[in-house]
Amino acid sequence: MLVAQGLAVGRAGVAVVSGINLAVPAGEFLAVVGENGSGKSTLLATLARQLAPVAGQLLVGGRDVGGYDFRAYARVVALVPQVSAQALGFTVREAVLAGRFAHSSGIVETDADYEAATRVMKQTDCLHLADARLDQVSGGEAQRVALARALAQEPSVLLLDEPTTHLDWRHQREIGRLAKEACASGIAVVAAVHDVGWALDYASSALVLCQGQLLAQGPVAQSLNADTLSQAYGLDVQMIATPGGPRPFTQP
Repeated sequence: MLVAQGLAVGRAGVAVVSGINLAVPAGEFLAVVGENGSGKSTLLATLARQLAPVAGQLLVGGRDVGGYDFRAYARVVALVPQVSAQALGFTVREAVLAGRFAHSSGIVETDADYEAATRVMKQTDCLHLADARLDQVSGGEAQRVALARALAQEPSVLLLDEPTTHLDWRHQREIGRLAKEACASGIAVVAAVHDVGWALDYASSALVLCQGQLLAQGPVAQSLNADTLSQAYGLDVQMIATPGGPRPFTQP
């Protein structure tokens, strides 16, 4: 579904990360891991077509991303940004309905649009907020609304930039469950994450970035090992066995 070949990403033509080769098929959950400034968000912004590749090729659905118009690309790729805008005056329902623009031929929402919005608000546990103003909900609630809006686009590729930011433990787990459900329905999910334990719980593969280079890539249990994480974060990382699987640990 998503293929990068020799991809370099950056801003103003200056590469932040180079040499990315990846293939994310339908149903795959790829976690992008690395310290602050390693290029995770820049990579996702490039996949979302907010930034142009500095070099290399990026294909979605077998087509170069430059071959899509804006509306067509929104039917294929949806992004949940790290910081969601809380538009003044808009309700949660209106914000989620905005995700239906990719499927609309006009400015009037259809019954199908309202049904889709209700479905994804139920999925993301924000239906009870439907009539609340978006600028008056909490940061965690706004993050769930942003996910609902992305799911309303009915994408083939779902991009999540730090999806558990501002979320409590229960809703972090809920976002992980929703991401896995999306994968089970055939959506390819790519998430930039800080929480390595969360990635180990929910992702099927991982890509580790370090100082502008691809450090490791492959199945999550192999990529997120003690040696790789120690190098990526400049720490002495050990993997501790737990009933839920291995977890990274560092001495304080």
